[in-house]
Amino acid sequence: MKPYPKYKEFGVSTEAVFWRLVNLKELKKSQALKVLDNPKFRDLDRNMRQKLYNSDRPPKFPSRFTFLACRCLMEGKISRGTFAAYLEIDRAEIDDYLEAAGFVEGNYAKIAAA
Repeated sequence: MKPYPKYKEFGVSTEAVFWRLVNLKELKKSQALKVLDNPKFRDLDRNMRQKLYNSDRPPKFPSRFTFLACRCLMEGKISRGTFAAYLEIDRAEIDDYLEAAGFVEGNYAKIAAA
């Protein structure tokens, strides 16, 4: 069988991949129907796609929004409570959030100077 591009990157369903293989004459129509009609295959496909969706989920807020919120907090333009409300996080998570975003005091001095 010929190698094919990674279909996950294109967001193509497994069913579409099977039909593409049928059209390329790599699979017979009866083989594709047999696999696609199998309930175990459907369940496996659904579970795997759900895991992929959960791991590839886009961030809740645009990066520009979070950057500006972090910058405003670090410059003292907004309070910690306002920051937590904007990003919908608990106040206790603010320091961890800033560290994960790269806004540690030492790093921020370099960012602010740029």
